[in-house]
Amino acid sequence: MRKVAVLIMISTLLQACSAPGNDPGEVPADASGAFERAERLMSAYEYQAAREVLTDAWEADGPRPELAAMLAESELLTGRADRAVERLEETLEHHEGDVRLLFWLAVASSAAGRQERAAEIIDEALALAGEKEAVLYDLAEEFLRRGVPSVAGALYGKIIEVYPTESQFDIFSCLQLAVLHYANEDYDKAARVMKLAARPMERGDISILTPHESQYWIAVFEAMHLAAGGMIEEGITGLRNAAASYPPGIAADAALVVVLDGEGREEEASGVYVLAARRLADAINAEPEDARAYHEAALLSALSGREVAEGLRLCRWALTLQPLMGEFMDTKAALLLALGRHEEALRHSERAIALAGAARWSPPALSMTFALRRLDALEKCGVPVPAAFTRLP
Repeated sequence: MRKVAVLIMISTLLQACSAPGNDPGEVPADASGAFERAERLMSAYEYQAAREVLTDAWEADGPRPELAAMLAESELLTGRADRAVERLEETLEHHEGDVRLLFWLAVASSAAGRQERAAEIIDEALALAGEKEAVLYDLAEEFLRRGVPSVAGALYGKIIEVYPTESQFDIFSCLQLAVLHYANEDYDKAARVMKLAARPMERGDISILTPHESQYWIAVFEAMHLAAGGMIEEGITGLRNAAASYPPGIAADAALVVVLDGEGREEEASGVYVLAARRLADAINAEPEDARAYHEAALLSALSGREVAEGLRLCRWALTLQPLMGEFMDTKAALLLALGRHEEALRHSERAIALAGAARWSPPALSMTFALRRLDALEKCGVPVPAAFTRLP
C-alpha cells in the first residue's frame, strides 16, 4: 500500500460522542449476541466468518445501522464492495440521514469504483455532521480507531475549515491530517496543513511542538514535495538544510538516505546514514538506560531501511526499558514489516493502538500513524484493504 519509510516518517512528531441525527441506539436483544460474536471475529481478522454471522442477523432482524456498518466493513475487507453498497443503501432507506452510514457508503462507493458518487456522499455526510467541533473530532477518532483514516481525514479537514486553528481540536486535526497526507504522498498538502498548526502552537497555550520543530517538519515536507515532483537536487538540498537546522531530528537524515538510495547514489546515502547512526550510538553510550535513545536509533533504521535487523534489536532494548510505549511498539511493527514478518508486525501494530489511550485523548499524529501501520500490516497479511480506507475522492 505504501512504503514503510513513508508510513513512519512522522512517528517522531509526538510521544465517544454521537454525531447529530446519528444515534445508533441500543442494539436489539435478538441481534446483540450476533453483533458481539462478529465484533470478536473482526478483532481476530476473521472477516469472512464475521460476515456470515452478520448476514444471518441481517436476514433475521432486518437493516439496522450498527449491524449494517459492521456488515459493510466485513464485506469491504473480503472484497465485496458492490454488496456493501447495496446493504448500506437499503439501510439508509430506513434510516435516512444517518451520518455514520453515509460515510461508510462513501467508502464502499469509492471501493466499488464509483468515485463521483463517493464524492457527493462525502459532501452530504459532512454537511449533516454539523459544525460542533468536539462532536466532529470524536467522530473522526471513531473512524480512525475503526481503521478508516480517509473518513477521519475528511472530518479533520472540516474542523480546520470551520474553525480558526487555535483550539486543541484544530491543532490536533492539523497534525493528524498532515500524517495522512504524507502517507498518501501528498507532501505539499502535508506542508500546508502543518503551517496552519505551527503559528497557533507557537503563540498559544497548547505546547506540542516547539517553533523550531514545526519549521523542521515543514521543511522536510516541502523537500519531499520537490523530490517527488522530479526536482531531485532541490529536494536533496532541502533535506540537507532541514537536517542541519535541527540536529536532534531523524526524519530529514532518513529521508535523505531514502532519496539518495532511490537515485542510485548509495555511497552518499551510506555517508549520511553512518553519521546519523554514530550520533545516535553516542547518545546510547552516554545514557545506557535511556529507552528513548535506543528507540531513536531503531527509528533511524526503520525510516531509512538500513540495518533493519540491528534496528529491531535496539527497539527490543527500548521496549525492555519501557514496555508500555505505543510509539516503540509501532516502530517495532515497522521493522518487522521491513523484515517480512508480517503477522508479528500486525500483532505489534494492534498493541500500539491499544496503548494509545482513549479516543479524543490519543496522541495526535501518532494515532494516525498507528492506524496506517495496521492497514499496511493487514494488507501484507493478505487482507484486501480497499484504497478508499486511506484516500477518498
